[in-house]
Parts: sequence; C-alpha cells; structure tokens
Amino acid sequence: MKKLLVVAAVLLGLAYTPMVSAQNLQAFTINSFEADYYLAKDDKDVSQLKVVERIEAEFPEYDQNHGIERALPQKYKGKDLNVQITSITRDDGTAWNYSTYAQNDNLIARIGDGGRYVHGAQTYVITYTQRNVITFESDSGGAFDHDEWYWDVNGDEWQQPISSVVARLHLRESLASKISKDTICYTGSYGQSGADCAVERSSDAYGQVITVTSTRSFSAGENLSFVMGFAQSTFQPYKIDPALLALIIAYFAGSFLLPIVITFIIMYRRWSKSGRDPKGRGVIVPQYKPQKGMNPLMADVILNERLQTKAVSASLIDLCVSGYIKMYEVTKKKVLKDKTEYELELMKPCDTLTGEMQEVARLFFGNISKSGVGERVNVNEKSRKLYAKVASLTKTMGNTVAGQGYFVSNPETARRKYAWVSGLIGVICIVGFTVLQPWLISLSISLAVSIVIILLFQRIMPARTQEGVDAKEYLLGLKDYMELAEADRIKFLQGPDTAEKIDVKDTKKLVKLYEQLL
Repeated sequence: MKKLLVVAAVLLGLAYTPMVSAQNLQAFTINSFEADYYLAKDDKDVSQLKVVERIEAEFPEYDQNHGIERALPQKYKGKDLNVQITSITRDDGTAWNYSTYAQNDNLIARIGDGGRYVHGAQTYVITYTQRNVITFESDSGGAFDHDEWYWDVNGDEWQQPISSVVARLHLRESLASKISKDTICYTGSYGQSGADCAVERSSDAYGQVITVTSTRSFSAGENLSFVMGFAQSTFQPYKIDPALLALIIAYFAGSFLLPIVITFIIMYRRWSKSGRDPKGRGVIVPQYKPQKGMNPLMADVILNERLQTKAVSASLIDLCVSGYIKMYEVTKKKVLKDKTEYELELMKPCDTLTGEMQEVARLFFGNISKSGVGERVNVNEKSRKLYAKVASLTKTMGNTVAGQGYFVSNPETARRKYAWVSGLIGVICIVGFTVLQPWLISLSISLAVSIVIILLFQRIMPARTQEGVDAKEYLLGLKDYMELAEADRIKFLQGPDTAEKIDVKDTKKLVKLYEQLL
C-alpha cells in the first residue's frame, strides 16, 4: 500500500500500579474507525474537505490510560492543508477536553478527560476541515490528465488492532459527475498493496455516497487507503490571494525592517545629541613630547574611550623612567632552559603622583609611602593576581578623565545603559526563537539586528569635550611622530633585548630605561 499521510494515534497516561509495565500502556483496542468525508470546492475550484471521524476504543478496567492522541496531517506532498479542528465530542455530543501541538508536519490532538483515567468503551468524534487535498496527475508524462484524491483513512502508525475501518465519501451530484475513474481501495502496512476492502455506491440527501470498507480486521500498523479520479481541471491548486500575499509580505517586511529602522533612528539621534564629539581642527600636527600632566592611563582612555591592559604596562614603564621604580631582569636557573623574569624595586615614595598612577604602583607594591621604599616584588608572581585590581582601575579612570574635563561623562557609564537595553532585547529574541512562530521569528531576527546596531552605537556613545578633542588630536600627533621618527630607534635602544643592563648580581641585571616616549 502506498503511504501518503501519517495519521497516527497513541495512548495517553502512565501506569497506575507497578504491576502495569510501560509496554502494556498500548494494551487497548480500537473496535471501529469510521470517517465521513465531505468533499467540495470553493468559488476558485480549490478542494475543501470536511471530515467527521468516529473512533470507538476499548480500554482496560484498571487505571492505565487518560485518552488518545490523534495526528492530523498538516501537509500533503509539500502543500499546506490548513487543518482546523472544529470539535471533539463523545457519542452523546458532550465535549472532550483536548489540547493540540505540532510535530512532524502533523497537528496532534491530545484528547483526555481532565486528567482522569478512562475505562471500558469510549467514543471520540473528531470534526475538522482541510483544503487543497487534490493532486494533479499525468498518465503520459505531459500535461495533467486527471485530478486525483488519494487518501489514507486511519493511518499506519496505530499500535493497536482495529476491528473495522469504514470511509464514506460524500459528494454533491455536480462533483460526482466529474468522477473519471472508479474508486480503488488498498489495505495493509507501509509498502504493501493488499485489497482486502470493498467499494459501494449509494446516495442520500447530500448527494452521492461512496463507501469504502475493510473486509477484515487490521493488526497494528495497518491502514485503509482509497484513490478517486476526477476529470482534468475539476479542481484548481490553492493560490494565495495577491492582496493577501501583498499584505503578508508587507507585514513581514514591516516586522523585520521597522524595528531596525526605529532603532537606528533612535540611536543616531541619541549619538548626535549626546554622543558626538565637538569638531576639532581636522589637521593632525606632529608633536614631540607628551602634554604636561598627561600619563599613559589618561592617554589611553582619551584615545580609545576605554582603558586597555597595555596602558597599565606602559604606566609601569613610565614609573621606571621617572625613577620611582627600578626594574631588574632575573635569570632563573632551570634544568632544561634558564627562564627570564623581572623584578621591581620601589625607589622613592609615590605620594606626589596623581591618584591613578599611585593606583598602578599599588598594583605591585603594598606600601608606596616612604616606609615602603626598598620593597622588591616579582612581576610574574604579581601579574597572576592583578585582574580584579585592573578592572577596578578601569572603572575609576572613567571618572578621572570626566572629572578633568576630557569627557562629558564617564565613558563606561555612557556605554553601560545601552548594554542593559541590548540585554533586555536579547531576552525577547530568545523567547521569540523558542516559540517558533513565523512572525515571531521574523521579529526576533529583526531585534537581533537591532542589538547589533545598539552595540555599534554604544562603542561611539562616550562624548569628549572640546578639551578632550584637542587632547586626542595632540596624542594622535605624538603617535604619528613616534611611529615615523622614534619607533625604530626606541626599539633598538630600549627594547626588552636591547636596553642597557647593569650587572648587580650574577643572576640579576638592572634595566636602564630613560626614554619618556616609551
């Protein structure tokens, strides 16, 4: 039998007592499966199908099952069937409790009784609608020769035996007159092509009725199928209305583009109002020495709007050049290869230094006052414990440059509020991607792009004052001079391997650092 649709049902519930194993949860039967199909077409000749299924199940008398699950196909040969459940009732018309979820291109109805166990005979009457169920076939490989309705009735994934399967196909006379081929039925499991079934014609008030009946009971995994042919062009494939398509495109385009455009406009206006630097001279003039009162920490923040770790290293060298610290190159004797490390010695109190440079000295020395002079530390040992202290220094430097008039406000604070906004939007994105609804996914992608826009503007949001712009241009001029005229000379005379070293012990050498531009 040719498998077209996966229409399955499984039990619901857990074992009530240890005596009932998980495998026995399938131990119930289907006494009968009846389906009434009402096939019609709309004003555009698109097939419309109403289905009423009546499933009679027999459950054991002990507490085992809460109900059944019925899987209704949402797609057929790549086409959306637009399945809609109308109602699920008992035989007397009272409603069953049910919920739905999507899985493997099926809409699955989980039918139960409010968490209560079901016993004995139970009837489930499921009414639902579908569209676009007709395919367009060619016998000769050319144009479509006929329209075809090929359908699985109960589906081949039931794990229970089914005593009887009946399908009744209801057609108006106007549609029945278009039948071009006799209805054929098939039985068996997937891959089989048995024909243990019968087809009969009759009529009722609705029109013609074609009844397809199994002539034997079904084992688990067996299904009843039928195929019916109609004259060519009796039906037309479903095509979305151009106006509706334009509306959908407009919606998805709007849901995708609108948040991006709005985010860009808001961030651009905020940057123009409070994040844009004043205009400078526009010409970078080479400078030959640092500004008075400028140190590597301040220079790094003024240039890059944040403190980098290498600025701390540069400040340490600056303290060596200024005579506050001496640096020693120490050779550690090892079995395989000697190891070079560096030690620092505090030469004079740092009380006269600026607050941020005192903080750099404290990173390495516990006491930087007069009583601490002479203290020696190993740089390698200290560097492993400096991360938290450097992070603290990063925060205070923002206040320092803002307090001295180089920035309108702390650069870190100016960025941080936008980080909170992007984080909140990120949570919304995660929720949208989790729900897996098309419109939410489109919106989530748009919001993800919006986060990127916010983060890009965040980087340039700190605003310098006019004094800060002038200092930046001065530092860029100093940088140009250093790179063009001094870099090679300093590298040759004051590099780690080329700086002059004075022996103080067999394994220690004092490194002579004197270049201010280091």
